[in-house]
Parts: sequence; structure tokens; C-alpha cells
Amino acid sequence: MDVVCTAGHVDHGKSTLVRALTGMEPDRFAEERERGLTIDLGFAWATLGEGDRARTVAFVDLPGHERFIGNMLAGAGAVRLALLVVAADEGIMPQTHEHLDILELLGVTSAVVALTKTDLVDTDTRAVAEALVRDELLRRRLPDAALVGVSGTTGAGLEALVAALIDALDVQPPEPDLERPRLWIDRVFTVTGAGTVVTGTLAGGRVAVGDELVVHPAGHRVRVRGLQSLKAPVTAAPPGTRLAVNLSGVDKAAVTRGDALVRAGQWRTVTAFDALVDVLPDHELDRRGAWQVHAGSAQRSARVHPVEARPLSGGGFVRVELGQPLTITAGDRFVLREAGRRATVAGGMVLDADPPPRPRGAARLARVAALDRRGA
Repeated sequence: MDVVCTAGHVDHGKSTLVRALTGMEPDRFAEERERGLTIDLGFAWATLGEGDRARTVAFVDLPGHERFIGNMLAGAGAVRLALLVVAADEGIMPQTHEHLDILELLGVTSAVVALTKTDLVDTDTRAVAEALVRDELLRRRLPDAALVGVSGTTGAGLEALVAALIDALDVQPPEPDLERPRLWIDRVFTVTGAGTVVTGTLAGGRVAVGDELVVHPAGHRVRVRGLQSLKAPVTAAPPGTRLAVNLSGVDKAAVTRGDALVRAGQWRTVTAFDALVDVLPDHELDRRGAWQVHAGSAQRSARVHPVEARPLSGGGFVRVELGQPLTITAGDRFVLREAGRRATVAGGMVLDADPPPRPRGAARLARVAALDRRGA
């Protein structure tokens, strides 16, 4: 199975495209379907391609409106390939830029671009839109991304888009099995007769029916009663699988989006970490202000302290102090948003999830040198 997230500006046709590719309705709520506006994460899947090239692809459909960036981040944190959607009649818009910023900060370096609504524009308008998109991709880390013109309404270009997606997936390395599973929970619900069910994209290792696991950060010990992948029951699942896990030993009210389902003794929760961050152009990162950390499907309030005790522009080392515990480790990627302006400002990679006390004075230089060695 391959997991792909959509990205792009509101009303550029992400859900329409997923619907055309899969034959499924990704919008889960009546309000979304009535308003034509994706508010929360949507899910759909299909077998794309034929014969030896056929692949089962699960799509995580992300909301495009700036008010729902938090929901977008909850779905983008566990995927490695994005389907960027840009409408030919509008071109690149503000949330196109922000979604691309977020994908870069999360380390997503593989994408396919769908230029949608091509049935609504003339040849010249389409050519201009394509040129602007290619220029944007060259500025990013996506210069080789395929660009395919499509219409989710008429179906034009869908066959070429499927081929481009399969080409991109063919060169993706397999999800590593580190024998250390972690599932960032993005949905929690109950099923009559079964009890609590959580969903997410599994990473780091396998899980199986009967496994004893822990829900972090609360520490609830649970047992896997059942597993489903794409609504089909399975007895075990490898990393990289979209998964629904039926849990015993915990009520729905005790679990929430952003919790992590892990194996006991393999993971710890942290309230501070040191990281190397990239700061977006025209932004600055300093210890003032209120920040939100987004990692996996989790969102935490935070204080940010540049290790060198000066505002950062461009990038550098920071100490992040969290308002609530988070199941995070060295190598994990995250995004920082300024809470007041609701703006994406920076993101990067955790270098030390068990840092020493925050350095002061001359000790800052020694800490910078230590973090520089970790980040090399």
C-alpha cells in the first residue's frame, strides 16, 4: 500500500480529483458535502494502474482553507508523496504557497502536480498556469515533479495522472521496519459491539492482533482486538499501512487525535527537545510570542528559545519547550506556527529529545557545537 496526501488552495478541486480517481467520497461530513468545502481529513483509496504496475493507493485528502491548516498538518505528517493540486483558472494562490512550505519543512521531497479545471480555460491560460507552476517548483525542492493537466469533472487527463503517480511511487523507498511501531492517531470513534477504534498511518514497525500497546502520552495500556486496512480485516500490518485499530482497555473519551499508539518500553514522551530549524523567508523566530508545534498528527503549545539567545532568520538551533508531552524522537520532523497570527514560520528536525538543562552564557557555544555535530 502507498499513502498519498493531497495539498493545495481551497476550491482547487482536491476532493473532486480524489473522487474521480477512486470512485469514493472523501468528505466524511454532510456539512462538507453541502458546502463543497473540506474541513477535516478525508480518506479514499483505489487500485491504480494495471498488471504488474497496479498499486493500491490510499489518499489522505487535506483541507485547503487557511482556517483548517491545523487539520491539514495532522494529515500531512505521515506521508512521503504529495499530490499538489493547482487550478488552471486561478493558478498558484496563498494556500498553495503555505502547503508547499509545510511539505518542505516536513521533508516531503516527492510530489506530482495536477493542474485541475483545464476544461474551464483556453490554451493560452493553461500554458501560463503551467509555466507559473513550473517556476514555483524550480524554487522549491521539487524541480522534477511531474505536471499533468486534468479535469476531475470530465475525466480528461486522469490516465496520465495515474501513470505519473505510479512513476513517482515506483522510486519511493519502502517504509523501513525498525521493529518500533508508532501510529499517530488521526481519528477516534466507536463501533457498536467492538468499542474504541483509532486510525492512522503506521510507521516504524508491524502490529498484529493481540499485541499489547500503549497510548501515549496518557500511558493507557491497550490490546489490539482487531485490525482493518481499507475496510478489510487483517491479522497484521506492516509499516506504511493506513490502519484502523480496534482497541480494548480504553474508552473513546480517553484517546484523541495527536496521541500515539506505540509498543510499551520503546517510546517515551518528552516536554522539551533541541532541533535544527529552517525559518521561512520574511519571518523571524525568537523566544517571544506563543507557538504551536505540529508533529505527526499532534499539535502542542510551545515556547521556543534560540540556543544562541538571538532571533533567528534563515535557520539555526532551538530549544522547544512543550505545554504537553509529545511522543517524539531524534530524526522526527515538525512545523512551528505562530499562534497569534496563525502563520507557518519554521520547521525542522529533532536532534535531541532528551536535552540537558537550557544552556546560559558561555555554555551556549558548547551546546551549539554539540548540536552541530548531531545535525551533520
